[in-house]
Amino acid sequence: MIDAGGLAAHLAGPEPRRSIAIGVVTSLTGGVFVQFEGESDPSTTAMSVLTMVTPRMGSRVLMVDVNGSWVILGAFTDGTTVSGPVGAYEVSATSQSNAAAADVTDVDINGATINITTVRASAVVQVWGVFDIGVTIAGTSGQRALGHLVVDGTTQAESAVMGMNLLGNRATVAMLWQIVLVTPGVHNFKLTGRTNGGTAAYFSPQTRLMMAVYEA
Repeated sequence: MIDAGGLAAHLAGPEPRRSIAIGVVTSLTGGVFVQFEGESDPSTTAMSVLTMVTPRMGSRVLMVDVNGSWVILGAFTDGTTVSGPVGAYEVSATSQSNAAAADVTDVDINGATINITTVRASAVVQVWGVFDIGVTIAGTSGQRALGHLVVDGTTQAESAVMGMNLLGNRATVAMLWQIVLVTPGVHNFKLTGRTNGGTAAYFSPQTRLMMAVYEA
């Protein structure tokens, strides 16, 4: 015998398949596998992915049902909204303590370091370094405090620059770099500082590293 609830369900027919869904990437082995929000187990079928999208482990993704198959349209960057071009994401790090730099030797700026993992060759990374620099021991005219970017152990040629000839001088200077990561994998970005005369302080928390990564 069918009760009232069962009869209503029978007359209504099967629940319609949803056309849009959100999930979390749980595996990239043999394809992209996702656990749908509201479900306890990951999918056993790999998802189709637009060529411009680069899912990562743990990414929240937006999917649409196309003729019975799920296609990943994009990845969420902050858990609620899609930011920037599909296949792009942004990261940042702020210095955690002041750093002092003197002549010749670069010093790491504590906290201003980021590790990323790329999955496609020739990823393009735009990097902004912001350096809050103060002169603590003045140099001579023409001597400079420098803000550097180091990528995978290699210091980039371009640098942020501030004059060192005036004791107590302080300024926030910035530099933009564009980096092409030829091979996929783990890459380290960090900010360093040095002078070519005198001593400078790189102040926290204004000194910071910001990056936009494009793998489309």
